[in-house]
Amino acid sequence: MCTVLTLLSFFVREEDKPTILGEAEHKFGYIRSRLWFSVARELRGEDPYQFLRAFSGGLQEYIEAYSFYYYILHGKLVEWKEVRGVVTGECVAKKN
Repeated sequence: MCTVLTLLSFFVREEDKPTILGEAEHKFGYIRSRLWFSVARELRGEDPYQFLRAFSGGLQEYIEAYSFYYYILHGKLVEWKEVRGVVTGECVAKKN
Protein backbone atom coordinates (compact mmCIF):
# COMPACT_ATOMS: atom_id res chain seq x y z
CA MET A 1 0.00 0.00 0.00
CA CYS A 2 1.62 3.22 -1.11
CA THR A 3 1.58 6.37 0.96
CA VAL A 4 -0.60 9.32 0.06
CA LEU A 5 2.42 11.41 -0.96
CA THR A 6 3.69 8.65 -3.24
CA LEU A 7 0.24 8.29 -4.76
CA LEU A 8 -0.09 12.03 -5.38
CA SER A 9 3.35 12.19 -6.98
CA PHE A 10 2.02 9.90 -9.74
CA PHE A 11 -0.27 12.71 -10.92
CA VAL A 12 1.19 13.80 -14.26
CA ARG A 13 -1.72 13.81 -16.68
CA GLU A 14 -5.02 15.64 -16.28
CA GLU A 15 -6.97 12.47 -17.11
CA ASP A 16 -5.32 10.71 -14.11
CA LYS A 17 -6.52 13.41 -11.71
CA PRO A 18 -9.96 12.00 -10.73
CA THR A 19 -8.63 8.50 -10.09
CA ILE A 20 -5.61 9.57 -8.08
CA LEU A 21 -7.47 12.21 -6.07
CA GLY A 22 -10.29 9.77 -5.37
CA GLU A 23 -7.87 7.18 -4.03
CA ALA A 24 -6.04 9.84 -2.00
CA GLU A 25 -9.35 11.04 -0.55
CA HIS A 26 -10.16 7.47 0.48
CA LYS A 27 -6.76 7.13 2.20
CA PHE A 28 -7.20 10.48 3.97
CA GLY A 29 -10.62 9.37 5.21
CA TYR A 30 -9.12 6.20 6.65
CA ILE A 31 -6.25 8.07 8.31
CA ARG A 32 -8.60 10.70 9.75
CA SER A 33 -11.22 8.32 11.08
CA ARG A 34 -8.92 5.58 12.35
CA LEU A 35 -5.89 7.53 13.51
CA TRP A 36 -6.14 11.30 13.95
CA PHE A 37 -9.61 11.41 15.47
CA SER A 38 -8.61 8.83 18.05
CA VAL A 39 -5.42 10.76 18.86
CA ALA A 40 -7.46 13.97 19.21
CA ARG A 41 -9.96 12.21 21.50
CA GLU A 42 -7.20 10.78 23.69
CA LEU A 43 -5.50 14.17 24.01
CA ARG A 44 -8.71 16.02 24.93
CA GLY A 45 -8.16 17.46 28.37
CA GLU A 46 -4.46 16.49 28.38
CA ASP A 47 -1.36 18.56 27.85
CA PRO A 48 -0.64 17.83 24.15
CA TYR A 49 2.98 18.91 24.54
CA GLN A 50 3.56 16.02 26.91
CA PHE A 51 2.98 13.58 24.02
CA LEU A 52 4.16 15.77 21.12
CA ARG A 53 7.16 13.63 20.20
CA ALA A 54 4.93 10.58 19.87
CA PHE A 55 2.77 12.00 17.08
CA SER A 56 4.41 15.12 15.60
CA GLY A 57 6.26 13.28 12.81
CA GLY A 58 3.07 11.64 11.60
CA LEU A 59 1.17 14.90 11.89
CA GLN A 60 3.78 16.73 9.81
CA GLU A 61 3.60 14.06 7.09
CA TYR A 62 -0.20 14.17 7.11
CA ILE A 63 -0.24 17.97 6.73
CA GLU A 64 2.35 17.80 3.94
CA ALA A 65 0.31 15.19 2.05
CA TYR A 66 -2.96 17.07 2.63
CA SER A 67 -1.39 20.34 1.43
CA PHE A 68 -0.17 18.65 -1.75
CA TYR A 69 -3.59 17.05 -2.30
CA TYR A 70 -5.34 20.39 -1.77
CA TYR A 71 -2.97 22.13 -4.21
CA ILE A 72 -3.61 19.54 -6.93
CA LEU A 73 -7.37 19.72 -6.33
CA HIS A 74 -7.77 23.52 -6.06
CA GLY A 75 -4.59 24.99 -7.59
CA LYS A 76 -3.86 27.03 -4.47
CA LEU A 77 -2.41 26.57 -1.00
CA VAL A 78 -4.60 25.37 1.83
CA GLU A 79 -5.30 27.79 4.69
CA TRP A 80 -4.25 26.95 8.22
CA LYS A 81 -7.85 27.05 9.49
CA GLU A 82 -8.81 24.27 7.11
CA VAL A 83 -5.78 22.13 7.97
CA ARG A 84 -6.59 22.50 11.64
CA GLY A 85 -10.21 21.59 11.03
CA VAL A 86 -9.32 18.52 8.98
CA VAL A 87 -6.91 17.24 11.63
CA THR A 88 -9.25 17.85 14.57
CA GLY A 89 -12.43 16.78 12.76
CA GLU A 90 -14.06 20.19 12.90
CA CYS A 91 -14.49 20.31 9.12
CA VAL A 92 -13.71 18.35 5.99
CA ALA A 93 -12.44 19.90 2.74
CA LYS A 94 -15.05 20.39 0.05
CA LYS A 95 -14.47 19.85 -3.64
CA ASN A 96 -15.01 22.83 -5.95
